Amino acid sequence: MLATSARIIRDNWIYYLLMALLIVVWETTDNLRPLGESTHTGAIGACVLLCARLPSVVLQGGPLNMATAFKSPETLIIGFQVALIASILAGFMIYLEMNAYADLPHGAELPIFDKLVLAGLLVIVQPMIVTFLGSWIPAGVMKKEPGFLLAIGRGFLSIHTVYWRLVLSLGASLLLSLLIIFVYMISFGSAPSIVTPSGSIAPWSIVCWYLVSLVWLALLTYVNVVVCVCYARAEKIDLGAASRATEGG
Repeated sequence: MLATSARIIRDNWIYYLLMALLIVVWETTDNLRPLGESTHTGAIGACVLLCARLPSVVLQGGPLNMATAFKSPETLIIGFQVALIASILAGFMIYLEMNAYADLPHGAELPIFDKLVLAGLLVIVQPMIVTFLGSWIPAGVMKKEPGFLLAIGRGFLSIHTVYWRLVLSLGASLLLSLLIIFVYMISFGSAPSIVTPSGSIAPWSIVCWYLVSLVWLALLTYVNVVVCVCYARAEKIDLGAASRATEGG
């Protein structure tokens, strides 16, 4: 599955570089707004677009090209499914953060131990949500029992094949992102911030967050590959045959 993920990234490396650039440009523009902090809509939108296309690429082959994807009416349906799962994940994360900060004074930072506990919960629980709901998307792509409740049932049966891979990949991506940020902090003496307190843009911070964006795009690719490949194995779907049939049609 790592090899499949690496192949998809290698074959579409320009797409990934441009997607990470889009995320950083959007986040920079968002941070320059006179009111409030970034809403992260650019990052969320880019991730939804990527995950709306990847299942078809893994299961049926073809390029990771959004122009090609939007020729199919199924893309909107897959996009809705991905957006719904992303909303559940985001809602869970916001709930945890609100509870973590509930007893703190306004503007106060969480203690390091509490941050580690929060990160641990995210690494443990978020992959569980994806495990339970993820097969809903490849089932829809293959038009084989695509019901939402059926996906939850398949999720229970695939914990031993999907869940632990997602936990390890999410944990590894988090550690790699922290390493990039740590190197930045060692080099510049402060945490990376796209916009400085004076309101100007910090170029090296943009480079740092660009690299972090690439890490998380690679994680999303691996997650989609794991979910789709494990689904195909469970349903005894020959991915090579499915890909050839799609190309032939």
